[in-house]
Amino acid sequence: MVKQLSLQFGDIAKSITKDKNENKANIKARKEISVYVIEDIVTQRKYVGISNDPLSRIASHYSGKGNRTLYNDYLLRPSDFKNSILGSFSDPNFSKNNTQSLAYHVEALMIAFYNSINEGYNTKFYINVDFEEESFWLNILPDNFQKFYINSNKIQLNKNIENYLPTKYDLRLNILSSTRYDVKVKNLYRKKLQEMIDKRIPVYLYAKDLCNINRSQLHRFMKGMNSAHANDRLAELIIQIETYLDIEHKFDLQKELIDYINKGTES
Repeated sequence: MVKQLSLQFGDIAKSITKDKNENKANIKARKEISVYVIEDIVTQRKYVGISNDPLSRIASHYSGKGNRTLYNDYLLRPSDFKNSILGSFSDPNFSKNNTQSLAYHVEALMIAFYNSINEGYNTKFYINVDFEEESFWLNILPDNFQKFYINSNKIQLNKNIENYLPTKYDLRLNILSSTRYDVKVKNLYRKKLQEMIDKRIPVYLYAKDLCNINRSQLHRFMKGMNSAHANDRLAELIIQIETYLDIEHKFDLQKELIDYINKGTES
């Protein structure tokens, strides 16, 4: 009898251990993904992201391991930033390289919903989508994100991301990788910075304080040495100075470049 009970308890223990292992495997397989938002509550600029460890990912943004513009703004005004988790869902196919997974589709919806590329901190859009395909979206979206889609203007969602679909994004990268276009784009930035200098704005000082670009590097660029800095750093510098001084953004960098590139491809 004792031996029989011992065997029974042994079987139960094995069963519990097996269940725990299976639960761990199931949790790992489910890959619970969260959508998080970081917002500058003063400017209402938002960053939308996805992660299976959202709190750690949010913390990494605040430590400089993420969007650089967001980080620079946070350093200047940390009390103006808040973060929230919009919701979570299971996505067993999620990985950073699988942009066709459910998680990337949900992220795409929320980037379009908040218009967080044109009016926020997001800079990339990973998938080709059409938000007017209602049957598709209502079929794939998790329940806790369907409300965002249902209550949206689908035409406006498409407009919010139309210049950032992967084909157009790749096109811009390919064009900007050309030396001929690269020089012209840098001339555009050089012109804008010179306008600021002519208005007695201490561009060299702000370059160091806001973007960690030293005087020598910027001087080389302003003298026409096009290899001195990458385009994204120069664009960031102009945006940071305008934002810091609360200057009206008459010169829309993203729109200006997109218009310029589109005109170039048409011709």
